[in-house]
Amino acid sequence: MSMNSVLTFGLVTCVGLAAAIDLHQRRIPNWLSLSGVLCGICLNSILEGRDGFVLSILGIVTGFFLLFFGYLLGGIGAGDVKLLAAVGAFLGPKLVFCAFIWMALFGGFLALLFVVWKGAFRQTFVNLKSLFQGWVYGTGSSIDLKNPSLLKLPRGLSIALGAIVAAFFQKLPGLGFQNGSIQLIFWTP
Repeated sequence: MSMNSVLTFGLVTCVGLAAAIDLHQRRIPNWLSLSGVLCGICLNSILEGRDGFVLSILGIVTGFFLLFFGYLLGGIGAGDVKLLAAVGAFLGPKLVFCAFIWMALFGGFLALLFVVWKGAFRQTFVNLKSLFQGWVYGTGSSIDLKNPSLLKLPRGLSIALGAIVAAFFQKLPGLGFQNGSIQLIFWTP
């Protein structure tokens, strides 16, 4: 699925609004995610016909499940899950996966900046230690989105950045096996 300028405009508008709202209100509203899903499905269906519709539905499912298990573990908000599903409606399954990878990279960088900005090194270390011990010993952890001691990163911003990078830079460099040797290749979804 190639990105049409109308589709790109719809995606950038959706994720831009989501990032701005998430930064301001620390939530992503359902009306925005649902509007994004419907807009992505409609635009892909109009531009690519039945193939666009199918890719859009597969993108929604892919985007949803990429974050759903993080939600079940208490580390991701439901709005983030629904927003990545909306991104999938615009991008399709391959590019929403690329957006997810970029989102994780931007999210890690933004989390580090956030910890530095808030001066929360000690509390972050204590929280990571508690989380790790819960995993190792199987005792669970009080580290989830409801814990007031956690710094909460507005993931709408990292999702927006990841989606925009995936839309504009559709070729991801990587190592691949080609012509009997390992080479740097560009993967085109």
